[in-house]
Amino acid sequence: MATNDAYICEQCSRGDITSPGSSWCSECEEILCTPCNRIHLLDVSNAIPQLAKTFDSIIKTRQKNIEAVNSQETVIKESIVKLKADLLKDVDLLEKSLLYDLCILREETIAKIDESVNEVSEINDKWSKIKEELDFNIEYGSNSQLFILAEKIKHKLTETEVKLLDMLSKMVNIDIKYCVKEDFSNIISNLSAIKTEYSQCGICHSTQMQERAQFVPAMLSLKLVNVIDLKEHGITSITGVEIVQTNRLLCCCYYSNKLFKYTDDGTYLKERSFDTRPYQIASTPTHNQVAVTMPDSKCILIIDIDSLMSIRLLTTCKT
Repeated sequence: MATNDAYICEQCSRGDITSPGSSWCSECEEILCTPCNRIHLLDVSNAIPQLAKTFDSIIKTRQKNIEAVNSQETVIKESIVKLKADLLKDVDLLEKSLLYDLCILREETIAKIDESVNEVSEINDKWSKIKEELDFNIEYGSNSQLFILAEKIKHKLTETEVKLLDMLSKMVNIDIKYCVKEDFSNIISNLSAIKTEYSQCGICHSTQMQERAQFVPAMLSLKLVNVIDLKEHGITSITGVEIVQTNRLLCCCYYSNKLFKYTDDGTYLKERSFDTRPYQIASTPTHNQVAVTMPDSKCILIIDIDSLMSIRLLTTCKT
């Protein structure tokens, strides 16, 4: 039967020192003696200063960040004041430009209207004179004179009405409008904005703390319970072992072409011979079945655990 003395400190053993193991380090995956375990625990003393250093860096970085924000506020305020001055300057220039355009457009518009008024006034004056001449002939002229004048007036009247219709088709009212492409408040608000941006602080922390060595009494108190004599059944070597849910131990023997079954206390139960050599064995999700690899035949054999009889054959070679 094995004793706790069989579990020695692996770190000491590398220095040709034999020390009884008392703890298990889950990080190093080694058995440690009490002194080595104490050294592991001293990692805490190295970790705390590193934590303090990192915390100090964080505090200093945060303070610098606050100073930077205050400085940024000052710069932004100055930029806003400058923006306002630039906007006022641009507005003044815009005002002068708009007033100049207004003056020019007003003069051009009035000139066009006056031109049409003058043209209509000239035509109206001509017809006023024609009307006076017609009235005079109606009162004092002969019938022949009145007839000749009336025919002449008819011809001129037709020409004038055609010209008048053409003038009316082209005549439009002219208005001067003040147009703004967008609401002024929207234009101003879209010029700039205040926002926050985020970036990494650049602080790194190197952990100094190793996982504390954990005492594992179960591992350090392993006992040899049973020994299975394989030679009794002609087994020279085992290539695959599997413990199934029914607490049965199945062993593959590659060189003897056999599969053996034992109870959990080592009692021999059954064996089965194969035409080809079994190599590895593994439980399957299906209850009460195992898979046995047959590398020489390039196949996997599904076997019933109780009877060790074949259920199906899976070919593994490429087609």
